[in-house]
Amino acid sequence: MELPDNISVQVIDNSGKGVEGAIIELKVVAGTKNPYTILSPKTDKSGSTQISKSDFIGQFEDHWEMGLMDYNGNIETANNNIEIYLYNPEWAIENKDSCMAWPLLKNEIPLWSSREEKYEYITSCNNSKYKAKNQTVNISDSNNITVKVSK
Repeated sequence: MELPDNISVQVIDNSGKGVEGAIIELKVVAGTKNPYTILSPKTDKSGSTQISKSDFIGQFEDHWEMGLMDYNGNIETANNNIEIYLYNPEWAIENKDSCMAWPLLKNEIPLWSSREEKYEYITSCNNSKYKAKNQTVNISDSNNITVKVSK
């Protein structure tokens, strides 16, 4: 995978206004087992967010810590075509006990003081207010991505 230093995402509504508080999910295929999923930070007031190369790689590596049997492949051989969509917090909201069962993973420890803090962050996003079509982009060609949402 040819990963840019930063992946910039802009989330806008039908009127072109930025959407604050949205989390974007990126689905990456590497190997023959489960895809890897990467979450963006919440969008700011202008609807912008960035995923740094180091955060992307860190989240990718954390999948191995979660379940070695469930993943194979690596970031070097991952497909450059990735799927981008609004993160859906419903499963996490409905299954809090399962979400809280894991300790913080290696690359989460510098970002969060506890699993509870991360859980509150991802479940408090504004995503349930919006709908968006999934899109596929070649990440090596496109590090400025626009996601259009509707209510």
